[in-house]
Amino acid sequence: ENVYVLNGTTAESCNFETPSTGSLSVTKTVTCAPVNTPACDAIISGTGLPEGQITPNDFNITVTGNNPNPSSFNGSSTAVVVTLDPGPYNVTDIGYPSVSEALSEIFDEFQGISSILGPTPIFSGDCEQILGFSQRANGTIAAGESQTCNIENAIIINAMT
Repeated sequence: ENVYVLNGTTAESCNFETPSTGSLSVTKTVTCAPVNTPACDAIISGTGLPEGQITPNDFNITVTGNNPNPSSFNGSSTAVVVTLDPGPYNVTDIGYPSVSEALSEIFDEFQGISSILGPTPIFSGDCEQILGFSQRANGTIAAGESQTCNIENAIIINAMT
């Protein structure tokens, strides 16, 4: 047994446990282009239409892997911290039906729109977008590791020419 003396006080050695889980901070944003147009203002800030605004909360985020907690939650611009056991994980981003309804409302309400693209998720941070699966990213986390996964949903309004 090891005995340590610190400032005249005797202390026994202690075993420090290494963390058995990792933490993944997931954030979500919604963007619209071109900015400062009536349609994008309605999507981002809700101006002009009572049902046109699209927020991070309109998307369901699912994390799969080794015991993620929470495993499913609404998107948030404030990080949601998911604890999970070491190993590979996937993050999936799916819009609720309210997103399609809001985009339909925007298309019907504002003149001169030829098409609306998106919302297309773009993943960044420690999670990597999976080629061929636009709504999913993956990563690998170690015990005691902290990672981030940022999801931006880009909406592009195309005007008639």
